[in-house]
Amino acid sequence: MCLRFFTWCSVCFMIVPALAWAQHPNSKAEQALRNEMERQSRREAGQLKRAGWKVMPNKTSIEQQVRDVRFMEAATHDQSGERLYLISSSCASDSSYLKARRKADMSARDKMVQHVISLIYNNGAEDARSTGEQEMLQSIAENGTVTSAHLQYVVPVLECYRMDRDGCYEVLVTIRADYARTCKIINAVLHQKK
Repeated sequence: MCLRFFTWCSVCFMIVPALAWAQHPNSKAEQALRNEMERQSRREAGQLKRAGWKVMPNKTSIEQQVRDVRFMEAATHDQSGERLYLISSSCASDSSYLKARRKADMSARDKMVQHVISLIYNNGAEDARSTGEQEMLQSIAENGTVTSAHLQYVVPVLECYRMDRDGCYEVLVTIRADYARTCKIINAVLHQKK
């Protein structure tokens, strides 16, 4: 009994430090990447502020919003390595903040749909050349078969504004959507219409 316990303890004392040492270089690389992303997001937030962009009262600061967007762009699924989010941005102007925001949001959604269609379109590009699928997918995209309603779990993650000389609001909106679910649904819609 004592010999088993001693063997178990010695194995644990050898394996645990080895595992910790093996993970140590990864944590340094991750920390370096994290620091670089922090630096980039601070730089981008500074550029936005210098260009006159502001946030509405009671909203998260530009720095925090930009930081969140950068980390969402880099987020991947642990096992598969697949991206977690689709990110899209757009800017629109109008005399009313709410109208400008709505225009920017709809434009960002449309851009995201086009991006997903192009992802699906480009993934099957080699097979599609012989079957004519490229032309069909392109015509489906142009005919409006796939709309922003097919995007899954859309959430605004960055929203800021500035006013021009004419008193119009210019609103910048960045949205995110679930990558895997959105691609799966849009892919099903595109291939259902063939």
